[in-house]
Amino acid sequence: MKKLTHLILIALTIISCSTEETLTPSTNFNADEFKKSEEANKIAEEVNSIITKDYEEDANNKSASMSVPYLPDCVTRTYTTNGTTHEVEFDFGTIGCTMPNGNVITGKIHYSYTGDLTAETKTITYTLINFTFNSIDVEGSDEIYHIRNNTNGNPQSTIVVDFTLTWPSGLVGYRTGSIIREWIEGSDTLLDWTDDVFSISGNWTTTFDNGSSYSATIATNLRRELSCWYFVSGSINFNYNGLLFTGDYGDGACDNNATLTFQNGNTINILL
Repeated sequence: MKKLTHLILIALTIISCSTEETLTPSTNFNADEFKKSEEANKIAEEVNSIITKDYEEDANNKSASMSVPYLPDCVTRTYTTNGTTHEVEFDFGTIGCTMPNGNVITGKIHYSYTGDLTAETKTITYTLINFTFNSIDVEGSDEIYHIRNNTNGNPQSTIVVDFTLTWPSGLVGYRTGSIIREWIEGSDTLLDWTDDVFSISGNWTTTFDNGSSYSATIATNLRRELSCWYFVSGSINFNYNGLLFTGDYGDGACDNNATLTFQNGNTINILL
């Protein structure tokens, strides 16, 4: 990462010397903070994928006891209900449970909802308990408004995001926003993660305790394939401490490459 940051700083210096419109010191791009903002995206995506997939599968089977073949054996699922309120808790343990896409999780996700399990719409509330994601501590208690069939006939979730993240370095970030995730492929094969694809829109802000802030609005819907760590296509408009730029996430290939284009026309490639 140090090498990547160094190369980016060199690239920005070269660019600034070749154009009259330069990036001022007060708005310099920080590659490390950009990467951390992207990590917050992955966390929100993983948590909500686990919850919505589980909710759809449980509703499909209509059972109070369900195995989780789409999750590794290190995850324990507990379901309780009084007939009206339904609660599910995933326990990932304390050592580190590796997910199918390689992310490592500890702690618990607890979610609940009320009423008929097979209802067309449902508000799901969830809480993260002693939760870590790739060694990042994550705290949050949020809501998901879930539609079983949207106008395209696909499951769709609107997620209210409100996370606090603490990285091993001690940096703290606060993520708030609203995200819409349409499940465009794989919802008919609930026990298989590998074919799940989501189209994502929305906006969010990541504010760090050092005063830096990333605001983001999805310009072209992001494509998330659960078999991949990264967004494989789509674009986001960013505002980083007043510095405006657009991130392009590619043409569909599963890789960690993104292209950032700044308002003055400067373009850099970055590894996420």
